[in-house]
Amino acid sequence: MVEYVDESTWRPAQVQYPPDSDTFKSVNAEAKRVDDIVNRDQAFRECAFYYLQ
Repeated sequence: MVEYVDESTWRPAQVQYPPDSDTFKSVNAEAKRVDDIVNRDQAFRECAFYYLQ
């Protein structure tokens, strides 16, 4: 899970990779705070990178 600042609200937000679905449910997601990201799509790509590493 990546924490970032959302560009539309300028408040903290979170994004998770892989996202929860009916076949996958994250139980103990680790949150990483990433500075200088304000776009949700970019935060999702960074989250995918950390997950796949």
